[in-house]
Amino acid sequence: MRINTRSVLSLALLCSSAGVFFPSPVFSQGAFERGAPETRVLFEEGNYFEIDWVAVSPDQSGSGGLLDPLGLGTGDVLESYDQWAFSLKTDLTDRTSLALILDQPWGVDVNYPILPTSGYSGTFARIQSNELSGILKQKVGERGSVYGGVRLQSLEASTAFPFGPAIGLGGPYAASFDRDEGVGFMAGAAYEVPNIALRFAATYYSEIETTHDTVEIAGTALANGQTDITTPQAINLEFQSGVAENTLLFGSVRWVDWSEFGISPPAFSGAIGVPAVQYTEDFFTYTAGIGRKITDRFDFAFAVRYTPMTDQIVPTAGPVNGNISYLFAPSYQLPWVKITTLIGYSDLHASRDFAGARFDDGDVFTVGVRLGFNF
Repeated sequence: MRINTRSVLSLALLCSSAGVFFPSPVFSQGAFERGAPETRVLFEEGNYFEIDWVAVSPDQSGSGGLLDPLGLGTGDVLESYDQWAFSLKTDLTDRTSLALILDQPWGVDVNYPILPTSGYSGTFARIQSNELSGILKQKVGERGSVYGGVRLQSLEASTAFPFGPAIGLGGPYAASFDRDEGVGFMAGAAYEVPNIALRFAATYYSEIETTHDTVEIAGTALANGQTDITTPQAINLEFQSGVAENTLLFGSVRWVDWSEFGISPPAFSGAIGVPAVQYTEDFFTYTAGIGRKITDRFDFAFAVRYTPMTDQIVPTAGPVNGNISYLFAPSYQLPWVKITTLIGYSDLHASRDFAGARFDDGDVFTVGVRLGFNF
């Protein structure tokens, strides 16, 4: 079987790009990861630049437990947001490539509405991040390649909640975490058989630690200190293969070491004895899809992504615990730019927080646009 490699690979690149467009709280991993890192751009042909934009509209609410004893509900707690990513890949030689990627991999926009019947009323959490990655790829033989690079990440956060007395604090609690930067790395290898559009890639992403000047307020008490936040390590396994002319199957497995993640502001943790945010189990995410080229200019991809629900208690700052997601991505090639539109829907699994509230029946609608330029 011989396959039109360029057309089929273009579908694979489109399909495997879901991590850029669909944030992980919705489509993939734990509630703080918005963009699973990827190496897709390294395998674009020639010199290439792309711009990604995504808009996300989630809906998740909970009820019951210690802070909602009447079971009247929290209201919708996840706010809509949008984000950008930029990628540039260039060939330094016929066997060496360089990629630069700027994205926003971590984020939280949680806001519990003001409701007189809810003890969560007024709770909010914000996390903002930016990450710049520089990656070198080197061909090894005719079918292999190795790649690796440096990741520079910045992070800042803030939170507040009124239920401090219910968990042993002296009053309503608030904290702000100043911006800080940290450095990590990524490394991987790939094996390709171009005439059947086959590629297997395995990539490791290190953890990145940042240290934030922190101001905490609990009732009338104010404390200044520092908080270490370590975004977790991860492994991606990706596979694709042509199965017929202009048709390609693809899939991936992603593991993230969420059980080692935690945020422990010193005053909060000193008073309560546990981190303010933590996970006790890792997350695995499985993706499978198909791409099909319809004409010389038009193609599409469809993918299903599944993150199994775990038994752990989820953070109030991100009440999401697994999901199943559906992605449709048509693409149109113009002479100077490829335009890809993404439409996604995710059904969120049920979850429980520390106070016994149950969050369920959540869903998310997502739209995105990618502009890809070969030059």
